[in-house]
Amino acid sequence: IYDTDDQKILMKDVCKLLQIDTKIYKERMLLSAISRAKDEMISPEEFELQAGGDYHQKKIAEVYKEYEKQMKANNALDFDDLLVKTVQLFQTQPEVLKSYQERFRYIMVDEYQD
Repeated sequence: IYDTDDQKILMKDVCKLLQIDTKIYKERMLLSAISRAKDEMISPEEFELQAGGDYHQKKIAEVYKEYEKQMKANNALDFDDLLVKTVQLFQTQPEVLKSYQERFRYIMVDEYQD
């Protein structure tokens, strides 16, 4: 699981690979945009579609897509992925969802904002 420092290092690599001007597109801003998208369950592909003709949003979509590609290549997850992947698991595997619904009446998520 990548922590904030790992994410920043990866984002620097992604920006370098894509030749992104980090004076215009700060790594922190890009990571925040990706985190917001993940919180709203928006995939890189959906983000790109939503960007429409907005040049800056298309750049962020390009970074998001490469960031996810690199995360997968590194067999890594970030904190947002822990929630996204859980939701995806429950959406695609009803038997897993049913098992957890039978096992737990409530699930408390502490420190979600972190």
